[in-house]
Amino acid sequence: MNTGSEPLVYIGIYPAKAGHDYGAIAERNFRSVVVEKQGQPQLHSRDKWMQQF
Repeated sequence: MNTGSEPLVYIGIYPAKAGHDYGAIAERNFRSVVVEKQGQPQLHSRDKWMQQF
């Protein structure tokens, strides 16, 4: 996650059999979100955060 004003650049190379379950993320999304409030990063439950929209 990038909390700064400059773009975060990253490259990751993993074996195809690493065991990551991206299908679960696609179906249920992430549990938490990080947002900027008053210039500071804050961690929130995704469900509670999305209720305000």
